[in-house]
Amino acid sequence: MTDRRFPLRRLPDDLGSMALNAMEYHEIIAYSFLSRKAFSTVKALRLPISNVIIRMKKQPEIEMTLSLIRIKFELNMPEDDEKMTTLNGFPVSVNVSYSNHYIPGFQDILSTWTNQGKTVEEWIQHICSINQPTHCYVAIFHVREIEFDIQTLRNSFPKFFSVDIIFSQTEAIENDILSAQNVLKAYQFDSQYFRMENFPFQENLSLQHIGMANSNILEIRFPRNLRFDDFLTVNAISICLETDQMSLRDLNRFFKLWKKGSNPMLQEMAVFWEAQTIPDWNILMKGLKAKEVEAELEDMTDQGFPFLRRTDDLSSMVLESMNHYEKIAYSFLSEKAFSTVKALRLPISNVQIRMKKQPQIVVELNLISIEFELNMPEDDEKMTNLNGFPIYYQLGQIKEKLLENGFSTSAPFLNPTIVMLRFFMLER
Repeated sequence: MTDRRFPLRRLPDDLGSMALNAMEYHEIIAYSFLSRKAFSTVKALRLPISNVIIRMKKQPEIEMTLSLIRIKFELNMPEDDEKMTTLNGFPVSVNVSYSNHYIPGFQDILSTWTNQGKTVEEWIQHICSINQPTHCYVAIFHVREIEFDIQTLRNSFPKFFSVDIIFSQTEAIENDILSAQNVLKAYQFDSQYFRMENFPFQENLSLQHIGMANSNILEIRFPRNLRFDDFLTVNAISICLETDQMSLRDLNRFFKLWKKGSNPMLQEMAVFWEAQTIPDWNILMKGLKAKEVEAELEDMTDQGFPFLRRTDDLSSMVLESMNHYEKIAYSFLSEKAFSTVKALRLPISNVQIRMKKQPQIVVELNLISIEFELNMPEDDEKMTNLNGFPIYYQLGQIKEKLLENGFSTSAPFLNPTIVMLRFFMLER
């Protein structure tokens, strides 16, 4: 990246900005490394960065989303490093690849850059300083491959909205536990969203330790040694649990304690688990008067959304913890419901309207793409006016672009192999 590569450095500032705006995003970012003036010029463009994901592992990655484009920087560290212990090391090289929303997955390496004379910490700070994301910063820590002290974690990274802590599928070792503890201590009071995968809960790493945090959403995938009673200590508004082991009796006991007021902050809990047969709901519901709300959007009534009967403020709290497609479904219930959803200021980046015999509306919300298919009468040969009523609407595919934990990038709305149970505790 020299003047020969970027001759616009020799152009007047205003003309240089015009030329930059006509360039590809990865070229603009490459230009930002040339000098402080180049960085300031790029910063002034206010690139439409919606989020930045930092994956901390032996070979770190920084991924940024700009409109419908994702750019990934793979920092290639020396192979003889067993794990990442400092952010002061220099990458050997940096692989740059990109992904277009319309083409799933990252494409082949676009180019390989030098390290630009910057350490890992300086790379993170440079990318994160180009423009404040409209959505958030996300951190993903692979604890087997890192070893950072608390001070490094607090001082070297931006303020994260979401933090993932991922354990190896093999048995946890002492360093894994220490790394996870440091990440929790560094971010548990500031981050709003925590994800934990293969978490080996134990005496010195329990939900009670995590329960001191004030996160809005806690997501736990395939935990080990988890006790449901520990959920009563978690100060989260929403909890999502995905597991391959489930005791309906333990879950029933938890719900009874929850209804009695054991955890007043918790408003929603969703449980996913693999089931070969239909569970015996009588065991789960014994002694409970809770409302069961499944993720079905076909019947949008008060029964489907029982929190309509709650106060407006409380409804807003519950809505904030829901999935975006549920918020949109809720908006159809009444004018008041629509106003409540509108007040949330959902992070909608764009809306695509596909006009054909069977119209489609695709809504982009940062990392999520939701497709609505309007099923018109089959005897209509073509779409001649917009006053016709769809027979029904179908929620197509929900594509989640923020991936690390194995979620499908293009999963149907309902997966018959997964049982989902979602409870809103309305009355205590």
